[in-house]
Amino acid sequence: MCSQRTKSKNTTVLDMLFLMLTLASAEPHFTFCSDTTANYTPGSPFEKNLKSLLESLSSDTSLKDGFYGTSVGNGSDSLFGQALCRGDVTPKACQKCVVNASQDITEECQSEDAIIWYELCQIRYSYQMFFSSMVYTGKYPDSNNMEKNVSNQDHFQVVYSLMNELSEKAAYDASNLMFATGKVKYSQSETIFGLVQCTRDISRDNCRSCFTQALGDLEGRCKYREGGTVFSRNCNVRFEMYPFYKDPKGGKWKMWVVVAVACASSILVAVLTGSYVLHRWQRKAKQIGDEKGQSSMLNYSLTPVNTTMAWQLRNEGHELEFVDPLLTEQCPTLEVLRCIHIALLCVQEDPAERPTMSNVVVLLGSESIALPEPSKPAFSVGRAAHHIDQSVPEDPSVNQLTLSGISAR
Repeated sequence: MCSQRTKSKNTTVLDMLFLMLTLASAEPHFTFCSDTTANYTPGSPFEKNLKSLLESLSSDTSLKDGFYGTSVGNGSDSLFGQALCRGDVTPKACQKCVVNASQDITEECQSEDAIIWYELCQIRYSYQMFFSSMVYTGKYPDSNNMEKNVSNQDHFQVVYSLMNELSEKAAYDASNLMFATGKVKYSQSETIFGLVQCTRDISRDNCRSCFTQALGDLEGRCKYREGGTVFSRNCNVRFEMYPFYKDPKGGKWKMWVVVAVACASSILVAVLTGSYVLHRWQRKAKQIGDEKGQSSMLNYSLTPVNTTMAWQLRNEGHELEFVDPLLTEQCPTLEVLRCIHIALLCVQEDPAERPTMSNVVVLLGSESIALPEPSKPAFSVGRAAHHIDQSVPEDPSVNQLTLSGISAR
C-alpha cells in the first residue's frame, strides 16, 4: 500500500496525516507562566533575546533529532531555551509544532520563565540555566477530565505495568533517545497504548526518576480513566485505549489507524480550527489595540476546513480538488478517495449514521468492504467578515459569531 510503496520518499501519506493532526491540535495542552519571576517589558533586551532564541529553536530543533537547547545573550542578559518534539513525529511536523509553540508562548506569557506543552512538542525558556537539571513539576491537561471512566478496578494495574516497562526502556535503552511507545492487550477487544519521553539533557537515572513521579501522579489523577496524560519539565507520560502515536514497526495497519483517529477527530479540524483561528485573531486584535492605545478596526476572514465543500465536491466527482497535492503525488488515488469517503461518513448530520471508532478501523483495514453513501455533513464553517470596534470581547457571539461545541459519538 501507500506507506510501503513510498518508503524511500521523504513524505509518505502517514507523514501528511500526522501533519494534518498537528494542525488540528494547534492549541496548547498546557501553558505554565511562572508567577515567581519578573515579567519582561516590550522592547527590552530580554524580549529581543527571547525572539532570537525562539527563532533558533524553530529552525534547528527538527535538525537535531527533535531535541535542541541553546542560549543567547551574555551575563545578566543571558537567556536559555529548549525544545523537544515527540519521538514519533516527522521533522516537518516537529518544526511546525515548534513554530506554533514559539508564537503562542510569547502571546500567553510575559514572565521570564515559561514552558508550553503541545500534542507533538514542548518548548521552555528561562533566565536561569536549567540544562541537565531535573525538577519534577507535574501538570495535568484538561483533556484528562474528558476521558471516560472505567468500571474494572484492575484496569490501572495493566496500565501501570505497561508504563513501568516503557519507562525502563526509554531511560536505559540507548537506541531509543529516551522515548518509548508500546501496547498491551487488555481484553479480547481492547488494547492499552502507552508513550513516555524524557528531555535528553538529563541523566538516565534522573529520567527514570521523573517517570516514577509522573506515573504516581498518573495513578492519582487518572486511575479510573480510559486515558490520561502528565506533563513535566523533563518527562511526559500518556496512555489511551486507542493508538495515538506513530507505530515504529511499519506496515499498512498503522496508516489506517492514524486515519481513523483523524476521522474520529474531524470535529477538531472543522469546529476547533475555526475557534482556534478566531481565538488567535482576537488576541492579536487586542494586542494591536493595546499597543496603539486605541480601538482596533480590523477586517478578517475565517477559512478553516469546510466539510460541506468536501461533500459537495465528492458529489460532483471532483473531491481531489480538496486534497493537498502532496497526498495525490505520494499515494494511489483510490486510497485517497477512500479516506475522504470514510471521513465524510464520520461527520454525517444524523449521529446514528456515523460509524463507531471500531467500525472505522474495520472499514479502513479492508478495501473490499463497500462504503455507504455519506449524507450532508452536520456542520460547516464558512467565510465571515466583520468590523471590530473598541476592544474584542471575550464572548465572540457579541459580534454575531457563534462557536458551537459539537460532540462526537
